[in-house]
Amino acid sequence: MTDNTQTAIQKATDYAHANRETHLNGFKELLSIPSISTDPAYKEDVQRAADWIVSDMERIGLKNCRAIPTQGHPVVYGEWLDAGEDKPTILVYAHYDVQPVDPLELWESPPFEPTIRDQRIYARGVIDDKAGVYLNLKAIESILATAGKLPFNLKAFFEGEEESGSTSMAPFIKKHKDLLKADLLILSVLIILMQILFFQK
Repeated sequence: MTDNTQTAIQKATDYAHANRETHLNGFKELLSIPSISTDPAYKEDVQRAADWIVSDMERIGLKNCRAIPTQGHPVVYGEWLDAGEDKPTILVYAHYDVQPVDPLELWESPPFEPTIRDQRIYARGVIDDKAGVYLNLKAIESILATAGKLPFNLKAFFEGEEESGSTSMAPFIKKHKDLLKADLLILSVLIILMQILFFQK
């Protein structure tokens, strides 16, 4: 690892630490949206979660951000392709929909009112998989805010019906294969990054 790379990583990490409370509050906002994909009663909430993510992607500097309709729930897409054709393109995948919350009596706190206990965040979807969406975006934000660019091209692909069987995804991917074309696919739930961003001082 070069000195320049180490410096860039440190600057991004410092930015994440300096904005910890802002990032945590944003995560709570996303967690508060009941994006339950298995229940048609929550269709508007799933759409609202998609729109929230699109807005955040635009704010941090991603381009071509939009919620793309499918036969089911929308796919959220955004990109940053300014690294150049000689650089690899990374496709980041996660899903923003969540499971139902029953039985409610087993919850110590309301599932869509994020609560911190013993340095842990409790809410439906906090790990599976809104962390995969939000923490990837915060890592990207931290790099763009400090370096002004990414060392690679990026495409973000966030699904809205993983918890209900992803029935629309095969036809969506087939239809949009050029849009989603990449050199590397990353699927991650960044628990360690969550600890660093939100709780380490």
